[in-house]
Amino acid sequence: MPKLTVKPNLQAYVETRAQEVVNKFSHIRPNGKRTAYEENIGRWLATPPQLLV
Repeated sequence: MPKLTVKPNLQAYVETRAQEVVNKFSHIRPNGKRTAYEENIGRWLATPPQLLV
């Protein structure tokens, strides 16, 4: 198995998105654009209806 490496540009994106999601739980970024990467921001919610809120 290859050694894991940190990709600085992806790390910066993840840190930015973490702050954005805290302020607005959405796939739409504050600048009005969709996220650049696929993400599952509802993964930790308990039930499917919570995903629709």
